[in-house]
Amino acid sequence: MLALVDDDPTYPMLFRRALKLEQLEPELQVFKDAEAADAYFAGGGEAALLVLDLNLPGMSGLELLKVLRGRAETARLPILLHSYSKEPENVAAAYQGAASGYIVKPQGLPDLRRLVRALHDHWLVFNETE
Repeated sequence: MLALVDDDPTYPMLFRRALKLEQLEPELQVFKDAEAADAYFAGGGEAALLVLDLNLPGMSGLELLKVLRGRAETARLPILLHSYSKEPENVAAAYQGAASGYIVKPQGLPDLRRLVRALHDHWLVFNETE
């Protein structure tokens, strides 16, 4: 299962569309804020990959990353921070927080399709975390 945390209501819809256009059908769980995602994982929820927006209302993506890395059940969960920002300090903060990667959000559907294909193939097909 793929989990996506993003407060922009349009982005998850585009993400789902890109998955469908690429003929990829992983289960996608969408959370509109970090608190909802935290409650899901604290309650025993699982995912093969978490794509986490950096800038969220309330708890930020970096704050949720720290919480999840501090919890034994999610310490090894692949977590990719994503944002429209290319600022080096944001990238550095993500890796300092033990993110598995940092992705700049694509601007259009063709690039988003390439991104979801790459995420699927690398993290859901070929990657082993156990």
